[in-house]
Order: sequence, then C-alpha cells, then structure tokens
Amino acid sequence: MNKIRILYVINGGKYGSDLSLLKIIDGLQDKVEPFVLLPYKSELSLLFDSKNIRFKKIALLPFAVPFPNSFKKLLAFFPFLIIRYWRNAVLSNSLLKVAREFNPDIIHTNVGVYRLGYKIARQLNIKHVWHIREYVDLDFNNRYILGKNQFIKLLKDPINKPIAITRGIYDYFRMNDPAIIVYDGIKNQNDVFFNKEKQKYFLFVGNVTSEKGFDYLLISFAKFSSINKDFKLLIAGDCKNKFFKKRLFSIISSYSLEEKVQFLGYVTNIDELMRNATALVVPSKHEALGRIVAEAMFNGCLVIGNNTDGIKEQFDNGLLFSGKEIGIRFNYASNDLLQKFNDIANNGIEYYFPIIENSISVVSSLSSVEQCNNKIYSLYKSILEDQKLNRIANDIR
Repeated sequence: MNKIRILYVINGGKYGSDLSLLKIIDGLQDKVEPFVLLPYKSELSLLFDSKNIRFKKIALLPFAVPFPNSFKKLLAFFPFLIIRYWRNAVLSNSLLKVAREFNPDIIHTNVGVYRLGYKIARQLNIKHVWHIREYVDLDFNNRYILGKNQFIKLLKDPINKPIAITRGIYDYFRMNDPAIIVYDGIKNQNDVFFNKEKQKYFLFVGNVTSEKGFDYLLISFAKFSSINKDFKLLIAGDCKNKFFKKRLFSIISSYSLEEKVQFLGYVTNIDELMRNATALVVPSKHEALGRIVAEAMFNGCLVIGNNTDGIKEQFDNGLLFSGKEIGIRFNYASNDLLQKFNDIANNGIEYYFPIIENSISVVSSLSSVEQCNNKIYSLYKSILEDQKLNRIANDIR
C-alpha cells in the first residue's frame, strides 16, 4: 500500500504541539510520508535530520497577536498588520512551490494560528486537517487577526477537517461534524513508571508566566513553606518577561525562599524529575489540554491541577472512565492550593498512591500514542476514501 503523503505545517517550538506531532509522525512512519514546514530552525531541525524526515524552513507568521494595551501600541498596530499580511502573501508563493513539488495528498496544520496551510490546500484543491490546540485568547492572551468569529467561519469551510484536542476546544470554536476530538498521545501505552521513593519537592513544568498561574503557585508555596520547612519548589521552565521575573524574585526575597525555590530553566530530564517529585502542580488559569498532566501520570507522579478547562476535562474523563479521581483538584479563585499542600504534608505521599496507580491505568488507555495515532490515521484514510468517491461521482456525471 502506498504511503499517504502529508505536508505538515508546524509551530517549530520545543513544547506541546510539536512534541505531539512528533509522536504522530513516529507512530505512522510505515503508513505516512511526511514533509514538514517549520517557521524557524530549532532543535527540531536536528531531530528531523536524525530521523530522515524531510523539512524546510519557511518563516510563516501567525494570524494571532497580542492585542495592543496602550495608545502607543494601538497606533503601531495597523501598520504592523499590513506588514504581516504582505509578508505572508510573499511567503505563500514559497509554500505553494514546496507543496506542488511534494504533491501531498493532505495538508495538516498542527496549530490554529497558521492559515497558509489552509490557503494552499484551497489552491491545490485538497483537504486540510486543521489541528486546533489552543484557545489563543484565554491561554495566551492573544487575539486572532480579524477576530475569533472570522476564524470559526474559516474552520467551517468544507475543505477543512478540524481536530480539537479537547471537548472544551471543540465547544469554544463552535465545531460540528466533520470536526472530531482526538486527545494527544503522550507516551506509548506500556511506557509507564511508578517510583514509590518520592523526594520532598513540588514540581512546575512550562513557561513561567502569570497566565500559567505561577505567581499564585509561588505565593501558595511561600505560605506553605513558612510552616513546612522540608519541601522545595522546582521550576523546569523559563521566564522571559523581565518585569514578571522581577516580581517573582521580590516574592522569593520577602519570604526568604532563596534556598527553597530552584529555577532549573529548560531541562531534558523531565521524566526523572516527575518520577521523583512529591507532586506536579499545574496552576494554569486556562489550559486547552495540559499535556503535562498526562505526562506526569505516565511517570507515576501525583498531579495537583487547577479545576478548569483541559485540566478539569482530563480529571473528569478519568473519573468517568474509572469511577475514581486521577488527581488532586484545586480552585484557583481561593486559597485551595495552600490547603492541598498542607494535606499532602500531613497525610504523607503514600496516602495518595491509590490515586497515582489509578491515574496510570487511565492515561495508558485514554492518552496513549497508539489511540491518538489510530484516530489520526483513520481520519487520513477517510479523507482519501471520500476524495476517491467524489472523483468516481464526477466521472459518472
């Protein structure tokens, strides 16, 4: 059987969406011939080289931007939009040339903020899989150029086959058939690990921002640490906002946490950190999915998560699937996180081992690479079968 030729348009980063795409490409390598377009060279370029995956750098620009929050920024906003439209118009010719040379059966755009994949699919008259992984406004405080409603209208174009990574995303963008929900594949079904010898630290993984709830986490930990001296807070991620970083270090100084809070930056040993942690804390104000939740569960790590959006959906799915909780929920709007810290310190981590064991069982079924890739490949096949039937129908006419 001939491989399905897929042209992938990706974000090009080292987190979330692109890690999920790599799992898809790896899992379907005997069924799919990929060609990847990324907006800039990064660690992924080396990875694609090592796996003999063809790729090309085309400096695509997203159609989602931070909304101007001052009069000065507002004045510069419209010239900025004009330049962005012009650059994307120029880039579309390069993308179209690559697409024609590769001759894909399907174009698969791996995030919602890029539109050139959709545009090229229309020009080539082939189907476009649009993988929607983010709210954009709620989770990243950005805005779609021309607005959310215009983007929803594009999604409903018959040429698109949208994928939402959660029910929350599906509903937020008012999707309906033929859109489908496919939860990301985090690890292989049997790739689970449970180390019962936990160390006394709480772990945060991801971008250190207010949107990720890090300031709330830090203050909660500071209050907890004033009584419970044995625990540390480890942060695996970067803080790029210098004003937010200054605020964080002010909090650390005022609570004398210099020896208790460790910023690790970007790390490659996330699995090891999770396996040894007392718990992973996911305090995001909004999270489309929160793949780090399932990743921690595969690693036998207790998850303390804000009971909202994709985090809540994963917890709810686990409760529905197994009849038991798979994590510790807290409410961001209260001091609930502080209470969860105190409960864990008082009860001991062994008290939560049944929750950890249940979470491992759930994610190996609901968040495995196998289940995700099977659904993605079934979508690809259905697209080609529909195209074949349409050609037959046109020939009959």
